[in-house]
Amino acid sequence: MAAETTSQEVSEIVVKSLFDKYDEDGSGTLEREEFLKLLKDDMDLEDESAITCYNAVDKDGDGGISFEEFLPWFQTGEAIKTVSKTSRFYKICEAVVKFQQCDTDRSGCMDKQEFTAFLQSTKFKDNVDELLEKLDEDGDGNVSFKEFLGCINWF
Repeated sequence: MAAETTSQEVSEIVVKSLFDKYDEDGSGTLEREEFLKLLKDDMDLEDESAITCYNAVDKDGDGGISFEEFLPWFQTGEAIKTVSKTSRFYKICEAVVKFQQCDTDRSGCMDKQEFTAFLQSTKFKDNVDELLEKLDEDGDGNVSFKEFLGCINWF
C-alpha cells in the first residue's frame, strides 16, 4: 500500500508543504479548526474521531498543532492508520510517494528533467514545456510539491 511507504519515507520538505496547505491563516500553527478540517475533509474522519486525534496530536495542549507536533505524527504513520483509500489524504500520500520517486536529487522540487521523466508515464508526455509553465507558479523553473499537488487530478 502506498500510504504505508509514505509514512516511512516522506521528507520534511514535503510534509512542510502539506502543513502549509492547511495553515490557512499563515500562523505557523494548525489551529484546532484548521486541523479538524484536514482530518474530516481529507481523511474522512467522523467528528468524534477527529477530535480524539486532535487531542492526541496537540502534545503541549496549547490549542494548536505546531509543525514540530505535526511532523512526527505524520512520519510515524499515525496520520494514515484510519484513512480510506478513497480519501483525498490517501491520494495526497500516493502523490508524495510519486513526487519522491521523481525528485531523484532530493531537492524538494522536480527540475525540468525530473518532470519530463515523470510525464513519460502519462498521456501528457508531449506537453512538458506547456505543463511546466502552467504549474510553475513562482517561475523558478521547477515544480515544488505544492505546485505538483495542483496537477494530481489531471493524472
